[in-house]
Amino acid sequence: MQEWTLGKKVKEARLSKKMTQREVSKDFITRNMLSKIENDTATPSIKTIEYLSKVLGRPISYFMDYSPVQSSDLNNYINLSSINKYFKDNNYLKCINEINIIIKSKDHRDIVNNQELYLLLAFCHFKEGNNYLLRGKLNNAEEYYYTSLELLSKSIYTELNIYSEIFYGLYQISLYKKDSGLMAENHNKFYSYHKSRTSILDSEIFRLEALYTESKYEIIISQSKNIKIENMNHFIKSKFYLILGKSYYKINNLDSSLKYLLEAEKIIKLHNIKLYSLDVYEFLGKINYKIGNFKEAYDYTLIANKLIKEIE
Repeated sequence: MQEWTLGKKVKEARLSKKMTQREVSKDFITRNMLSKIENDTATPSIKTIEYLSKVLGRPISYFMDYSPVQSSDLNNYINLSSINKYFKDNNYLKCINEINIIIKSKDHRDIVNNQELYLLLAFCHFKEGNNYLLRGKLNNAEEYYYTSLELLSKSIYTELNIYSEIFYGLYQISLYKKDSGLMAENHNKFYSYHKSRTSILDSEIFRLEALYTESKYEIIISQSKNIKIENMNHFIKSKFYLILGKSYYKINNLDSSLKYLLEAEKIIKLHNIKLYSLDVYEFLGKINYKIGNFKEAYDYTLIANKLIKEIE
């Protein structure tokens, strides 16, 4: 019996597809890093494992199962295909349930590497927290984020990307709840991790958001002209239009404010983004009241009040 480590499995999968290290690594990781992974001198992140599983045509569970197997019987490794399927389908709740079943089993240490298991579980909680955040379920989102942080503390691997995004989500929640104490704390934690990792958030939008808290509305409007929105996802784009609309409102340019807030409203309605809905409808109510559109002001205020009750 030979113990098939992660590195040996990566190398075996690569050779079976007759691929060179350069062909596998492409632009995602360096060839030198892939060599270290194959020699078990470097541990890949979950995202790298996911990438390798796609390139090499093996399920994630194959690389994450470190239990000893016969080299002549590679297909008999522990089957974690259900977790792999749920993960690929973005069904994080079912993925969480499956992993918890394994963790609760008395022999789970013989099934998968325990540290990687907790890291995957933390990632699933973080993603589910994001789902709740987008639906405006702030308390649920907060619960999943904190559970993710607790799980990360049990893993020896440091995933700065996840830490950064979790504290960004918690910052959004504290911002929405107008909790200035938590707002500052989560902002500082987010920023400390954000500086230490490859950016996966739109840092330009975050900078505009920080400028808004400092009441620098003219600077926001000026800098926004240099920001390209073509590659923004709908979540970031709705936030961009919201910040811009609020900034124009603050300098009493109601026409421009209305223009951008209506753009934000289109996006949040189309993609059911509830996180920014309250801000959008509150400001639309204020603007329409100021310009004399009292019926529209009343309708928007009713929607805002309904959202407030949902949060409470």
